[in-house]
Amino acid sequence: MRDNAEVARRHRLRAEELRTIAESMQDESARKTLLQLAHDYEQWALAAEETDRANKRLGRFSTSN
Repeated sequence: MRDNAEVARRHRLRAEELRTIAESMQDESARKTLLQLAHDYEQWALAAEETDRANKRLGRFSTSN
């Protein structure tokens, strides 16, 4: 089983990187694409956290590989 807390952390870091890159983009379309990707990574982080909470409620625990 994956360590969902670590997955969420990595997704949030990637989202922040994408937002930082997007700030420097001159092209509006490219900026919007990067911001959408950042949003997607945030949603994936939330999903990983929810999976972690559900696993804990069910008595399953994440393990690092």
